[in-house]
Amino acid sequence: MEVCKANGVKEVIEVKFGYDGIVFASRSDSGTFALEPEHVFLAQAAEVPKDGKMVPNPYTRWSEIDSSLPDQEIVLAIPANNHGTREVYDLNVVRAGCQTFDEVKALKDDAREAACHALRTDGRIIEIAGDYTETLARLSAQREAVGVFGLSFYESNRDRLKVATVGGVTPSADTIISGDYPVSRPIYFYVKGDHIGVVPGLQEFALYFLSEGVSGFGSPLEEAGLIPLSDEERAQAIADVRARKSVY
Repeated sequence: MEVCKANGVKEVIEVKFGYDGIVFASRSDSGTFALEPEHVFLAQAAEVPKDGKMVPNPYTRWSEIDSSLPDQEIVLAIPANNHGTREVYDLNVVRAGCQTFDEVKALKDDAREAACHALRTDGRIIEIAGDYTETLARLSAQREAVGVFGLSFYESNRDRLKVATVGGVTPSADTIISGDYPVSRPIYFYVKGDHIGVVPGLQEFALYFLSEGVSGFGSPLEEAGLIPLSDEERAQAIADVRARKSVY
């Protein structure tokens, strides 16, 4: 947005057209996970809070983090930094879990950020640069691995995967749209407002994209994995495009 402003772009219309939900899943023949964000942070962090200070991560089994979790080796396949899903994973899971600890809150800003996002380097955290099929292959090879997937990919592989709850909520299209499931992200595209009326059909295309037939329930985009907007959100998005509502 700053670069747009610097280059004289006066209007940028942000168009939200749906959601993607990120889930934790294990093999169907593996343990059943009821995760909290702090569990994931404690599983992946290079250093963890213990007795009032930060120490090298001693945890090798999920049950050592919380006795309610399966007694199995910690192996976690997460999206690499090139993934769009990594940002929402870091923000909604890792940082949310990290900042529940007093030892982390006591750190200065830079040190706190580093503590929240530094990964252990003992091979238990695998960053997946490819798509979800690569994560699934990792789970196929390692029975005890837990992977991060998009909701739609999980739903297409329910016969092979078992999904975890997060914060006591089972991921689904309904719990993502309602906001109850904490690990999801809205999906946007952007329209240069100055081009409306200059580029033929641009505003009409944005409205077409927001139509039920293209991005609603039962649409081709839902079949491709999109979680559609609620009726209220769709109406608001359409109104914003018609009004050329700019983000600045």
